[in-house]
Amino acid sequence: MKEASIREKLFCLYYLENGGVGARASRDAGYSAKTAAAASAASQLLKRDRVKKFLAEKRKEMEEKLEVTFDWKIKKLRQCVDAAMLEDAETGKVLLDNHTALLGAISELNKMQGHYSAEKIHNVHVVAEAEFDEIKALTAQYEKQF
Repeated sequence: MKEASIREKLFCLYYLENGGVGARASRDAGYSAKTAAAASAASQLLKRDRVKKFLAEKRKEMEEKLEVTFDWKIKKLRQCVDAAMLEDAETGKVLLDNHTALLGAISELNKMQGHYSAEKIHNVHVVAEAEFDEIKALTAQYEKQF
């Protein structure tokens, strides 16, 4: 498989940096500034295997740096579900203590396990200041080529 281009890598880094806003990442990486065109470019980029691979690699790197893995998130959400439910000591029936927290945690678990989409996607939202140097280096490389 062909490696992602510098521009595609820039798109990926901006995409991860801004929390997954494809159109903004597309514009920041130098694709069309028009909203519809930027959104379309982002959609096309996210379908490319080499872009998917680069994104997966970067997400894995960030998870390892932060020690926040998929399994860790599942475990924490499960703890939220358990904490939102209380058990009556006499009857053994489950009582809901916090409906909002319970539903939110269950909803997130469903999303993470792919129950809402045909394709399972893991998003990690991280403020990636460390990646800024890499973005600058790739931008400089890109500008030299064109």
